[in-house]
Amino acid sequence: MITSAPPSPTTSRPSRRRSRRGLAALLTAGVLLPGLLAACSSDASEAGASSGTASSSEAAAVGQCVRAAGYDVEDSDFTEKGLLLLPGDVEPGSDAADDYFDVVSGCQDSVGSGSLKLSDEEKDSFTQEMIEMAQCLRDEGFENVEDPVDGVWYGPEEYDGDPEYEAAIDKCQAGMQVAGR
Repeated sequence: MITSAPPSPTTSRPSRRRSRRGLAALLTAGVLLPGLLAACSSDASEAGASSGTASSSEAAAVGQCVRAAGYDVEDSDFTEKGLLLLPGDVEPGSDAADDYFDVVSGCQDSVGSGSLKLSDEEKDSFTQEMIEMAQCLRDEGFENVEDPVDGVWYGPEEYDGDPEYEAAIDKCQAGMQVAGR
């Protein structure tokens, strides 16, 4: 969905902290908009462009830049390749979401973050991971979880904050390259 203007995010991040803040995430269509899909955290000191993550110093610089633009974000929101979390006060699909994507992209450019592109292979692999995650959640009894559409996964709001849903997310993430490190 990302072309010259960034797309709207549409999937809830499966994390208790993020669910409460109402953040959203999305798989980008070619431009790295880092963030996290899962409650699993990676060690930023071990992160690097080759592993699909931004360095902790790059994430901090992007985070500082985005905060300077007036958004309430954390540095850890900018460590993973392929996802972007929306601040809780930004509605997915809105003009404000597009503005946020522009700010993040501009901050990434100004920081000089290296490999900001997902390869076609990475996009396909990530989309497949999202499809498997959605199926796993349905298998766990959460029938309203839909497959991603055009690389975007809509996380049903009805499950936000549900401890059983979050436990199912943790279970489904186990062993997944994107979420389970």
